[in-house]
Amino acid sequence: GKGNNILVPDPAKAEIVRTLFAEYATGARPQELCRRLKIPRASFWVILRNPVYIGRIRYGGRQFPGKHQPILDPDLWNRIQARLPGQVGGKPRPGAQKYGYLMAGGMVECACGRTMSPGAGTGRGHRRYSYYVCTDPACGKRVSAPQLEKQVLDLLSTLPPADIEKTIRKIRATRDKARAKSTPELHRLAMRQKELEADLAKIDRAFLDGKWTMENKDYWNERLATGRHELATCIARQSYLVEQQESPLSPYAVAEDRVRELPNMGALIKRIGSDTDGLRRFLASYLLAVRPTPEALTLELVTSQSVRLSAQAGYPFETAENLISVMVTQKVSDLQSERRHGTIIVRAGENHGTRDDLPELRMQ
Repeated sequence: GKGNNILVPDPAKAEIVRTLFAEYATGARPQELCRRLKIPRASFWVILRNPVYIGRIRYGGRQFPGKHQPILDPDLWNRIQARLPGQVGGKPRPGAQKYGYLMAGGMVECACGRTMSPGAGTGRGHRRYSYYVCTDPACGKRVSAPQLEKQVLDLLSTLPPADIEKTIRKIRATRDKARAKSTPELHRLAMRQKELEADLAKIDRAFLDGKWTMENKDYWNERLATGRHELATCIARQSYLVEQQESPLSPYAVAEDRVRELPNMGALIKRIGSDTDGLRRFLASYLLAVRPTPEALTLELVTSQSVRLSAQAGYPFETAENLISVMVTQKVSDLQSERRHGTIIVRAGENHGTRDDLPELRMQ
């Protein structure tokens, strides 16, 4: 919140941030922290890199002291910066900068749940090789960066247009289910709004009738402030629930747009060509996560503008109740053959960590 143009920490959210930093510093897995603290993966690394929590603000690519109170110990924040993916002593790994990695920044996730960071090494004959390596030293799994990036681009380029409408129907069914679930709450909120408006009207009449006195003014002021705050919260909650289903920027609308764009990916990638920066921007705008495993390659598409916006703003967590995920999966055996098709998986849950017992649609 803000008061007199000074950032004021929200106690509940500040505690989530403190827990995140403290547990990550002790080696907790990002996937587990996201699930338990209900933080979307898109926000996880942004939060860890945000200096606002130590009393500083960013402007024009530089940091300045802020007027707000820090909620973290600067030593803890500095220790976290030194061990973030792609960092050595808080600076980019020099070897990792010689190759134009397309999926840095925590996009690639290891099978163990940790993110994978860009790395480089030298093999026989002084041949350099580039890879993504798990940030968990106990795991240390590596995958070839050129091979993984080619597989990702090939998978996005060769998805057939079949079953797109079927997938969209599934997204709309998920949206309708969420809408039905929110209808009783909307009804309760509407009734409560009427009650609060009536109570505030009584307080106004009491003032006009001279019932406010020096002796009881604190009581009336507190009742007025509490009523106004609850009414504003009630109205905001109703607007939020409606917009989550009806807004063109709702997770469901964005998910549908992403699925409709899948058949056009190949032409878009071909048009970008070998432009490394262009490919990097393209993947960052379309992919939330890349998960290579011995069995399959899974791409999770960005399907919620609210997730992307919350990540850019550095908010501690995403507030949407019914986020929807769309993932494209291809088996390793398919990647190694000329037959290229994927599986579109549509999933929804209380947060991005909820993925069990949800439907999937296969593209043939």
